[in-house]
Amino acid sequence: MKSADVMVAKSDVGSKAAPHAHDRSQRKIIVRSHTHVIYYYPTILMAILCSVMVPSDGSGIWAGLFLTTFFINTVVVLFDFNSLRTLFLALVAAVLGLLVWHFGLGWFISQSLSLLNVRMNGHAFLTFAGFFGFLTICDFVWSHLNRWEFSANEVKHVQAFAGHSTNYPGRGLRFRVLTTDVFERLILGSGTVILMMGKKKIRLQNIIMAHSKVRDLERFVRSTGVFSDEEDVFEGDEGDDGDDGDE
Repeated sequence: MKSADVMVAKSDVGSKAAPHAHDRSQRKIIVRSHTHVIYYYPTILMAILCSVMVPSDGSGIWAGLFLTTFFINTVVVLFDFNSLRTLFLALVAAVLGLLVWHFGLGWFISQSLSLLNVRMNGHAFLTFAGFFGFLTICDFVWSHLNRWEFSANEVKHVQAFAGHSTNYPGRGLRFRVLTTDVFERLILGSGTVILMMGKKKIRLQNIIMAHSKVRDLERFVRSTGVFSDEEDVFEGDEGDDGDDGDE
């Protein structure tokens, strides 16, 4: 998919309109990159729901619902489903569904699954919820301490654990948004933001609400007057994984 370019005009101090009051008060924008554990929140929510609804004997229906959610969630986390792969899998699923219906295999599959007698009580569900919840909290703490700050004419990579930060010039900065996984975008609006500073490219992965964050950055750049020396381009969503690597 060809990326859509949004051209930003050169800054003209004499003719540029005064920024809004809320733009003047905003001194920086923070972007946080996360790990894939943030996509396990459907599993956490299902585990909490099952822990409340499951009867004391650990009825198998709730265990089945939870394990189905957990398995699908894990597949989404482990593999990248770009638009092409998602379309291919949808076609394969449709063909398999038609074959099952045509040959009357639905009853056989249903009977085979009924032989599985998986039981989980409320404590087991809460253990899953607590484990993935703890990992999610750790991820948010890490992303808070390891973040990117965009201010006027400067980009700063704060690494609190390492005890230092790296500064990059803001002038000439460009952005590109990649949707590397259709399901991850549906779950949290996530994507990969590529920062391009001259020849240097930095990939910020698993940015929550990535497209909204880049729009905020664009508005911030417009209001602060930080423009590229040659031409200012905020590149749109490419839709699939790119081959750009980190440097």
